[in-house]
Amino acid sequence: MKSAAKLLVVHALDEVREALDLLPETPLVLPHSRLRSSGGTPTDARDRESSTRALIALVEYLIGRTTELEHA
Repeated sequence: MKSAAKLLVVHALDEVREALDLLPETPLVLPHSRLRSSGGTPTDARDRESSTRALIALVEYLIGRTTELEHA
């Protein structure tokens, strides 16, 4: 029995931001395999330390965003 073929769909970060209606300053977390081509932060959800770094980055972003909105 043949294994199912893996389909990899790659989108430019600008396309992803537009599709999700994200602000330009909203960080995107990328899989490790796209790190070199994008300049992003490596994230591998299977790795506890990597996942922790991604969650910390998210919380730091949200805290900063909340502070900005409170002072607006």
